[in-house]
Amino acid sequence: MNKIRAFIGHSFEQNDESVVLKFIKLFDSFKGTMDFDWDHAEETQIGYISQKVIEKMEGKNLFIGIFTKKNIEIEESNLQKHRGFFRDKITLKEKHIAYGTSYWIFQESGYAIAKKMKPLFLIEKGVRKLDGLQADTEFIEFCRGKETECFQKINDALASILKDSVIGAEKNVTSVSSDNTDKESGIAKNKSTKISGEMQADENQKDDKHFILNAYFAIRDKKLDILKELDIEYLRINKGNEVKIIEWQASILSFESLLNKKDVLSELISMQDKYPDNPLISNFIGNEYEKYNNFEKAVEEYLKSASNEEEKNTKLLRIGSAAQAYAKNSQGSVAIDILLKELNGEISTNAKGLIYEFLSEVSKIVVNDDLFIAFLEKALIFKPNNDSLRFDLAYKYSSINKNELALYHYKILVSNSPSPSNYNNIGVAYDNLKMPGKSVEFYINASKMGLTLSRTNIAHKLLNEGFVDYANEQISKTSDLEKDEKEKIGNVLSRIGRIYDEEKRKEKEVLDNIVVERQFNLDYADAFSIDFKVKEIVNGDWSSKHGFIAINLQPDGILFGKKEEVVEDNNWLLAFALTNTTGKTNPEKSYIKIERTFQGKITKNRAFEYRIKVEKSKLKNDKIVKEADISEFSGYGIVNKEMNLLNVVEFDKDKKQYFAEIKKLPPWI
Repeated sequence: MNKIRAFIGHSFEQNDESVVLKFIKLFDSFKGTMDFDWDHAEETQIGYISQKVIEKMEGKNLFIGIFTKKNIEIEESNLQKHRGFFRDKITLKEKHIAYGTSYWIFQESGYAIAKKMKPLFLIEKGVRKLDGLQADTEFIEFCRGKETECFQKINDALASILKDSVIGAEKNVTSVSSDNTDKESGIAKNKSTKISGEMQADENQKDDKHFILNAYFAIRDKKLDILKELDIEYLRINKGNEVKIIEWQASILSFESLLNKKDVLSELISMQDKYPDNPLISNFIGNEYEKYNNFEKAVEEYLKSASNEEEKNTKLLRIGSAAQAYAKNSQGSVAIDILLKELNGEISTNAKGLIYEFLSEVSKIVVNDDLFIAFLEKALIFKPNNDSLRFDLAYKYSSINKNELALYHYKILVSNSPSPSNYNNIGVAYDNLKMPGKSVEFYINASKMGLTLSRTNIAHKLLNEGFVDYANEQISKTSDLEKDEKEKIGNVLSRIGRIYDEEKRKEKEVLDNIVVERQFNLDYADAFSIDFKVKEIVNGDWSSKHGFIAINLQPDGILFGKKEEVVEDNNWLLAFALTNTTGKTNPEKSYIKIERTFQGKITKNRAFEYRIKVEKSKLKNDKIVKEADISEFSGYGIVNKEMNLLNVVEFDKDKKQYFAEIKKLPPWI
């Protein structure tokens, strides 16, 4: 099976919509992590399985059936009839209750099995045994409302299907009857089936990826017999192709180094002596040098690999490896420069996303959180479906107490890639934002908690701890209470409603407030990474939150300016007003001397960092009579392309953050 091509059969009932959607989102997330694709019918079909569904199943090799509960089905023999006063009642023991499922999915699954598609059934707990379908069909049980608990099993099942079919299909390519292979689906009928010579020709066009994959598994699992068979077969197929054979052998050595900690450096260098321009061997040698913290040699080999590599994306990966090795060798600025050189060329959208991803990795290595965040935000513009990048960004936001931004990204993750870690972490974000109801809702999903609580007083306690849903569940079981208790229930219900409304309002407010910061981060990534030269046009006076400042561009991107002004002391003006009302002698005039010093540096292109120091001294008769009061502020920002506006994020002595603009004054002011 070169790739899993699945058809998903599921219910179209309205009450099953939320269940099906959770699985659909999970299968969408698999598209980026394994050789997996899927399709399904877009609306229910009336009557026997429709031609449209049959057409959609063509070319598919896996049928995934989501069997949800439909109607209660009862065997008459299990019914118990009563006599006497209760003769009109019939009872049934709970253990004898079972549910049927959608007739249409049952039909689709039967058709799929007949077409030799491998079946994987997801069966809701309580659905009766699926008689009439294959007895050995693999199935995974799930509980409604707790679908995520089975997600790991689904992941493992798909990985196993992919791995077993690849190994089974490629383990032997010698004689076998074509009857043992279903040519329509490309799946061997059992694991020991051998592929016919007719199928072998097709496999030869795609065998490199599969041979490498199986070699990795064989070395990881220490299955030397499988590795030997793979080696013999690969050498037979590629007889006479020295380059492919040497790259295969180098790959085996690399896997042994990675998985079994084997020292293979000298063997790889011997290979390189024979094939000095082979980019794959250079890359593997770079990996080995990096393993021993010899980053200079690692960079040399990665760049050699990149220079000899013709495939653009692979070349970019090698440059990315070199950049990370530079960063690990305390050469962060060099690492960034070689990546920006690639970014400023003509490249694809995917390549831009990859470069920003590498830039974020370099920033992480050199511990620059501001750049790490900005580059990850930018990478997600190009790669919005990369859940790994989004998780890293959300986690970083959470770790630096930017919980609003963490919440924004965790909400996307939970929606598109539901998992215990995402549920837990969004719970942490809600918790830090003082939204206990939302927080506990996701903690419960993450930890699979099962709580047994009762009555109104327990509901109140749960509410105090944020267990809103459980409190609601408890009071729904109290219909037999006395009047006074029912009044208390009314109070609880009212409180639940208020909590839901308040947390919904608060969540909206939180997400609305992050717009400015997210946009600043994206703009900062552009300002830092895209070629631009700041010129002397920035020189002059500027208006800031702290008053007028001077900025002048000096060599090496240094920004410096000092500006003084003298203003009347407000305290003197107040004293003057008081003396006029009391008839006392007017106080002597006093003034405040304000000196503002701007020190900064262009860090890259239009990005800069700075410090502002404000010194205020009291003057009388042009002499300083009071020691200066000093305030300092630091930050970083963006020079706009017209070089007349600075957008900054600034921090005071208490590390409080705010966003501001510094505007250049016209020369006539």
